[in-house]
Amino acid sequence: MGPFHFYSVDPHPRRQPPRPRDTLDRNLVHGRLYVVLETLTPLIVGTGGYELRNDRFVRAIHREGGIPVIPGSTLKGVLRSYVELLSKSCILFVDGRSHPNLTCSTTFRRGAPSSAVCPACQLFGIIGNKIALRSLISVGSFRPTTAAREEEARLPQLYRPRLKREENGTPCRKVYNHGDPKYILEAVPKWKNCRPDWHQAVSAGVKFSGFVDFENCTPEEVGLLVLAMGAVPTWKFQLKVGYAKPAFFGSVQLDIADVQPADQSLSSGRRFTKETLWNWAEQYLQQDDWNRHRIEDVSRIEQFEAARHHVPQNHEYLGWNLEDGVYGWVP
Repeated sequence: MGPFHFYSVDPHPRRQPPRPRDTLDRNLVHGRLYVVLETLTPLIVGTGGYELRNDRFVRAIHREGGIPVIPGSTLKGVLRSYVELLSKSCILFVDGRSHPNLTCSTTFRRGAPSSAVCPACQLFGIIGNKIALRSLISVGSFRPTTAAREEEARLPQLYRPRLKREENGTPCRKVYNHGDPKYILEAVPKWKNCRPDWHQAVSAGVKFSGFVDFENCTPEEVGLLVLAMGAVPTWKFQLKVGYAKPAFFGSVQLDIADVQPADQSLSSGRRFTKETLWNWAEQYLQQDDWNRHRIEDVSRIEQFEAARHHVPQNHEYLGWNLEDGVYGWVP
């Protein structure tokens, strides 16, 4: 096993007809969530390029005006993955990359027409040969609200993730463990043939703020969205964002600072607060026992504080062999 774990995929996704995207429905809800993100371990959201730091080239991070930012597209992808984790959603099926253990009911085939879509595709959209749904969720760039401290990290090349569980091939959703990256960083110089590279990273303890907009959503869908942020007080957990997640980078906490309903004329005069969001999350959980069982598991397992107190034993740390830098399996 490696520095990750798996959650089962329900073989029968919950599907509903695609919701119209061209007009705002007054019977649905629309609004904006103001969100605060705090880095718990160093965060790398790279550009693919390099920058010169301290007389050496390091892998660059996203910046605007020289300041580190987290692109909205990055966080939107993260939120989608956690919505998929917390709901009976399909597995996006890429044509030409079949998997023997994925049934047709579990997958979304891009070339096939679809009269119904799963919760994640309903919220975040989908594009296929015969279907195109715009996302109901928009995420703005997150900018630092505290001193954007940075550091350089020397990291080994990391393996590509796999879709399935190795033991029996059962399709699962993969989530990387929380942990303390210092044990990996301290061990890297001792590893042979690991070809490490220098990366620029935002340090732990930096706070960012941004917004998440939603439109044409049911209350239960907004409840699912805030659950996927790990922001509901009863069900708090921490997310993983960015590069080097196997090396325990990218642990973050999201919190909702405020919520702003759209113009009342767009939602039949409906007003809502943060407390309303928590109630909508409970409504979502009441839809299906599976929903509640899944959030119980996720909020218990995805806990950064518990994981960071784990210490290496016999040169092993949360799936890593600290002697040679090997973790999990080589693809």
